[in-house]
Amino acid sequence: ISVACIAVLLAIAVPVYNSLTFDHVGFAKKQLELKNGRVVELRDNSGTSVAFVDLADLNISNDDLGYVKTLKPICEIDLSGTSVNDDGLIYLAGLSVAKIDLSRTQVSVSGVNELKSTLPHDTVVILDSE
Repeated sequence: ISVACIAVLLAIAVPVYNSLTFDHVGFAKKQLELKNGRVVELRDNSGTSVAFVDLADLNISNDDLGYVKTLKPICEIDLSGTSVNDDGLIYLAGLSVAKIDLSRTQVSVSGVNELKSTLPHDTVVILDSE
């Protein structure tokens, strides 16, 4: 193949590839909304867009939390009343988030302690056993 032919192929392929790039954030929001979750985008004081993720009392699994991690930056995640357990916390590890509500879940105290070790020190994690 000649150099000119390669140049023509690249001129066609690159714009097509760019138009096919996947919107991971949009897909994640749609998947959570299909489970009746609410993802609200807010603007903080600096004008930065942050997400509030409300999945309380919904049929949310550990694997669904993979979608949550895609929505960065997140200010608050409400997972209260879901079936999330310690295994799902891997998806929340390392997030920069102000508050995570894990009340009425199957998450243990040791799971919360392990999660907190990966979060900013001022992150509030709520866990109450009922």
